[in-house]
Amino acid sequence: MAAAHFSHPDHELRLREYHLPRTCDLCGGILTGSGYSCRRRRCRFDLHEDCAGYPETLRAFFAHPWHDLTLARAAGGARACCDLCREDIPAGAFAYNCAPCGFHTHPRCSRLPQAARNDLHPDHAMTAVPGVGSWGPARRAASPASCGSTGAGCATSIST
Repeated sequence: MAAAHFSHPDHELRLREYHLPRTCDLCGGILTGSGYSCRRRRCRFDLHEDCAGYPETLRAFFAHPWHDLTLARAAGGARACCDLCREDIPAGAFAYNCAPCGFHTHPRCSRLPQAARNDLHPDHAMTAVPGVGSWGPARRAASPASCGSTGAGCATSIST
């Protein structure tokens, strides 16, 4: 079965079984079992079947409801930090981005629940609130963050 996907617009992808591990081009995780592969042999673009379901645009995302977020590759040479988990988003990796605000999040972090229960706080669920505890552009400007193991400051541009 062949399919088009916005993350790889130049070629069709086909559903297949992976017997040897590969890397998913959208999330960077190990890909085994069922997934999508570019039909062109030399292209070597691969996606988890689950990652193929990420929408191109998130509307009214609870952690950043003010603008739509667009899933795109980080600009060449640019790095960013995920505003939810504060981990590095390497150059060339896919992330959801808000161009006006500089908000970024990993695709996997976009699936985090808005509310969660914890044994350390059993009386009621904790709810994520936009802007509280955020590592957004204002906090980055006031206090540069270190991402990943390199210790370099965060960049804030992801191409759309």
